[in-house]
Amino acid sequence: MLQTIRDRATGWFAWFVVILISVPFALWGINQYFGHSGEADVAKVNGTEITLQAFQQRYEQEQARLQQQLGPRYAELVNDKTLRKQVLQRMIDETLLVQAAAKAGFRIGDQLLAAEIHGIPAFQGKNGFSTQRYQQVLSSQGMTPFTFEPRFRRALLIAQVENGISGSAFATPLEVDQFIRLVGQKRDFFYLTIPLARFEAKAPIDEAKIRAYYDAHKDRFMRPEEVALNYLDLDVAKLARKIPVDEQALKNLYQQEAQRFVTPPERRVRQILIRVSKGADAKAVAKARALAEKLLGEIRHGASFAKLAKKYSQDPGSAAKGGDLGFITPGTTVPAFDKAAFAIKKVGEVVGPVRSSFGFHIIQLEAVRPSHAIPFARVKDELAAQYRRRKAEDRYYDLANRLTNLTYEHPDTLEIAATKLGLEVLHTGLFSRQGGVGIASNPKVVHAAFSSDVLEGNNSDPIELGQNRTVVIRLREHKPAALRPLAEVRKQVEEDLRRQYATEQARKMAQMLLAKLRAGEPVAGLAKAFGLKVKEVRAATRRDTGVTPGVLDAVFNLAPPPKGGARYASVALPAGGYAVLGVTGVTDGDPATVAEAQRSGERRALARMYGQSEFAAFLSDLRRHAKIEIERQQLDEQ
Repeated sequence: MLQTIRDRATGWFAWFVVILISVPFALWGINQYFGHSGEADVAKVNGTEITLQAFQQRYEQEQARLQQQLGPRYAELVNDKTLRKQVLQRMIDETLLVQAAAKAGFRIGDQLLAAEIHGIPAFQGKNGFSTQRYQQVLSSQGMTPFTFEPRFRRALLIAQVENGISGSAFATPLEVDQFIRLVGQKRDFFYLTIPLARFEAKAPIDEAKIRAYYDAHKDRFMRPEEVALNYLDLDVAKLARKIPVDEQALKNLYQQEAQRFVTPPERRVRQILIRVSKGADAKAVAKARALAEKLLGEIRHGASFAKLAKKYSQDPGSAAKGGDLGFITPGTTVPAFDKAAFAIKKVGEVVGPVRSSFGFHIIQLEAVRPSHAIPFARVKDELAAQYRRRKAEDRYYDLANRLTNLTYEHPDTLEIAATKLGLEVLHTGLFSRQGGVGIASNPKVVHAAFSSDVLEGNNSDPIELGQNRTVVIRLREHKPAALRPLAEVRKQVEEDLRRQYATEQARKMAQMLLAKLRAGEPVAGLAKAFGLKVKEVRAATRRDTGVTPGVLDAVFNLAPPPKGGARYASVALPAGGYAVLGVTGVTDGDPATVAEAQRSGERRALARMYGQSEFAAFLSDLRRHAKIEIERQQLDEQ
């Protein structure tokens, strides 16, 4: 019944859900874009402010996500300046989409919001959506339903705009035919590869060239600036482990929160669903109702509910199981169904037709599990963890204030605060501005560690690493960026020179061979004369994995050859070296040979591409007509 989540699992909406359930962070809200707090802005979009705080939080979240995803390769693959620009542009786009949705009168009703939340896999228990699991997941992210639901509603609002545009695209039969011809195209070609190893050993390297290359490329041989830190770590989780537990206090807590330890009532039900599409006219509604009433009458005259469900029910999740939905709890289905199912008085009783947003339901009660109190012994450990957490949080807030005051009053040491608060001075290893391990992997810590205040020898301001965890750092060791001596990098310099020389020689040979092929010389003779191997490929597709990377793209970028002739090109290979190639034949895909199922898939793929293009054009148009002001100074200073 709740299929919408899967239908919308693309674009902005998918991004929101994936981030929610995979990366712990203090979730930003689109509502931050509306309303002025008096703080500095990094941008204004049609007068709506994107605050420096919101931007910095979002940037740090994205940086942390990429560091977690890429690990040690983060520094190699991510340019932080580029990342900052990308994050800001994404925030601008989201602001524009929220404004467009509001202007168009889009809204997300309570029923749709509930259905979407109930469909998120992270919130599922053994029998479907679990309220307890929902609250646990949100709590682990530092949220409650009260803070999550308005933000999720706004994410759905953006998804409505995107889906309304991208979902309206379609492809005509002629376009599908053309697409199949192009995608299914096969090409005959040959290629020769010129490896760098052919020339590297011959590179003329002497001391003067080594010195000249080293002097001209000093930026390649810089040792990055590095710091090592001392720090105090005030973490409520660590405090909680030291809190003693009072048995009587746990029993009192159990009594105080007795309602929380009562299982919800459960009912096992079957259903027959006769769907009514959105916007259906009165005739279609009446026809669906009549069928539902007919089936209800047959059941009441002794017909098998399960057999009728298998034959007539239009709910794909339960029809094959005779309409069996398993055990449900209040609030797990749409309101109309929920109300009817939990109003049935006796097991075996059938009610209906019940109208919901999906259509007409016939419901049969199979079994009842009444609510019951969970014994104290079963929840004692949970209560102990809760008790420790509450006590630790109270202690944490007191210690956090004292930590702030002590490290500010004694900016040249952490020892005084450590002694008075019962904390240990911890240490990091050396790390660069790209981060390190432990707390040095946190962007906030890295940013503070390389700030002028800390580099000058002062304690940092308290840094919140997460909910109820604060650190204060100070410099332990500082190694400025420095040029590595030539003796240390000589081998790398020599390798660079050999590769540089070999690449140029391979390029010249490729150009020479290309000219000879275009002049009509046979490829076999050229290959023999220059000691190269020719590889011939027949009927290669765009996904052929047996071809040297880089060659296939070049092959399919060439225009079809003239009849009896060939098209030639040379290409630098990703792994180094060059290839010279010739396309000798092209065969288009044949739409007539494509099965209907595959054709439907190609049509959807093409429509999806059109939809993405149209949505991108819509965003571009919003940008073109928007007044966007970016505070470069605020952005660059961060």
